Amino acid sequence: MPAPFRVGLLLCDQERAQLTARFYGFREMFERAFHAHAPSVCWQVYDATRGELPAVADCDGYLISGSRHSAYEPLPWIAALADFVRTLADATRPTVGLCFGHQVMAQALGGEVRRAAQGWGLGVCDYETVEATAWMEPPLPRFSVPVCHQDQVTALPAGARRLASSAHCANFVVEFTPRLLGLQAHPEVEPDFLAAIIDLRADSLPPDLYERARRSLARPHDSEALKRWILTFLGAPLAPLTPA
Repeated sequence: MPAPFRVGLLLCDQERAQLTARFYGFREMFERAFHAHAPSVCWQVYDATRGELPAVADCDGYLISGSRHSAYEPLPWIAALADFVRTLADATRPTVGLCFGHQVMAQALGGEVRRAAQGWGLGVCDYETVEATAWMEPPLPRFSVPVCHQDQVTALPAGARRLASSAHCANFVVEFTPRLLGLQAHPEVEPDFLAAIIDLRADSLPPDLYERARRSLARPHDSEALKRWILTFLGAPLAPLTPA
């Protein structure tokens, strides 16, 4: 019997008591989010904020999570994570970064990350595929997905390919190398969880943005398709696609 496909989940944030009392912890959130599409995957979790980083060969692929932190903060664990990304760039293990993970990848490889002048990306937002690739299955010329970010990748490193974009976020999906992929998205997050995040930030958000973001969570989204993109890129064994 073949060994299970091992995904190393690099967690880049600490859980908040206000959320864990109502929702799953990060590990269970990711496992539940991807289970229907890849039930045989074995998740190995590393707390990057505590300096827990694997040897590259420990897992078959890696997923770098989001964070409340910024990729440009001068924190030792972020510097260590950037070093690990550069090691992965020279290795054969496929890796996907989500939101903060996407930004750390870009910065580690020579790109630029900044606080976006156009403000928050928050709620369920719309994007366009500008260059399709084989792992984008099912193909989506346009898609909607939950997001929660103030920072953006504002300049790509050499050799990177922009695959999806919007007027608000130009570098939304980027293939940095054939083995390193970044998405400024949160397909792992359920709308109820994002609603709680938005509510925690309500006092610091402009009222119109708060209301618009909250209303957007009732819209249909394509998170399930993006999860399959991620798993296909990682090379994980997929369950058959269930008809809609």
